[in-house]
Amino acid sequence: MTQFKAVYMVKKEEDMKNIFERYNVAHGKIAFIVFIFTASIAYSQNISTLDDAIQNTMIYFQERIPTGAKVLVLNFSSESSGLSEYVVDELTARIVNGNVFIVVDRSNLNLLQAELNFQLSGDVSDETAVSVGRKLGAQNIMLGSIKPLGDIYRLQVRAIEVETARIQGMINFNVMQDPILAALAGKTFSGSQSRWLTNQMFGNELWKNKRFYFGLRPGFSVHFYNVDDTVYRDGAVNNGIAFDIAAQFAIQMHSLFALQLETIFTADSAVITKTEDVADETGNILYHYDANYCYEYQSLIVPLIAKLTFRPDIFSLGLFAGAYFAFPLGQISYFDIYSDLNQKGTAAPNPGWIAGVNAGIKLGPGVIFLDIRYMADFMKVKIQNTGGAKEIYSLSIAAFSIGYEIGFVNRQK
Repeated sequence: MTQFKAVYMVKKEEDMKNIFERYNVAHGKIAFIVFIFTASIAYSQNISTLDDAIQNTMIYFQERIPTGAKVLVLNFSSESSGLSEYVVDELTARIVNGNVFIVVDRSNLNLLQAELNFQLSGDVSDETAVSVGRKLGAQNIMLGSIKPLGDIYRLQVRAIEVETARIQGMINFNVMQDPILAALAGKTFSGSQSRWLTNQMFGNELWKNKRFYFGLRPGFSVHFYNVDDTVYRDGAVNNGIAFDIAAQFAIQMHSLFALQLETIFTADSAVITKTEDVADETGNILYHYDANYCYEYQSLIVPLIAKLTFRPDIFSLGLFAGAYFAFPLGQISYFDIYSDLNQKGTAAPNPGWIAGVNAGIKLGPGVIFLDIRYMADFMKVKIQNTGGAKEIYSLSIAAFSIGYEIGFVNRQK
């Protein structure tokens, strides 16, 4: 008997190792999707309006130039003098109102233009800029360019320290072409007038007022298996961990309410350990042993949820609840490590309930968000095979994921 138990324990350890190796390989591709999805979001880039770019320029240089320094906004080269003057005037006004730097008067620039032979709407070398700064008593010079780049404009700004001629900072922005920018550049605005009016109506809150929202969210989930009141009662069962991938589509019925349909791909791998008895023909128990019953399958969960949405400033918060159906994909693999029994069975779709919360922040045209939810089946998972039907466990899931959501089609307020 001792030899039998020793052989069994070695076999049990090897088979358990094989189970977890198969589990890791099965989810390797999903983990790779998570990496690619997260990396693509991290490298997204904004395209801003001209006024936003000018405001962000001032904020950037407040951290680069000492407080109280005398600053001269010299020039911005562009295809038109009107556009150059607009950028200089707007940046100067924002610096003055920011009350961080002392702005040097530009009234004597006309005399210096003739003396140093430069144009305020043309390119000015760093040497010329430093010379102008010294003559006007500035400690720092800000200058740059705004030039067309396909359908957008490229704004470049740099700051130079007059005493050392050292570049203190440089920043670039991609700027969208709107009616104001087109007029300053002497061009006819080619964008949709209705789209422009919509932007004026909603401003920076346009992303909040869409009719439809679509998102993807990779993540992981913890699966809790309960064998009470099943054929494996009094047994012990593991808590499984799975990598998930989900897609969601929401219809925004109201600014605070949406209906959302989802599809979630996940996998289950339950190992149930139960002490079994071996008895002789008379019913006397000869010995006990721990049997390991393993169930593995993949499933598609399809929830329909009602969602309350709140979007203050650049943030997004959602509270949701609803119901779902979990559809097993293919057959359920079932095997017993002790007896080498290996079978397959089928299971019917299982209904359940779902509740959760998500929170996000605007990034680019959409929102990057964290989603936390809890799901539980209404009924126990039942497997059907040649030996009949049996309930194996009840299932509940705690899921955590990071997603990105983009809105489509403007919704009237």
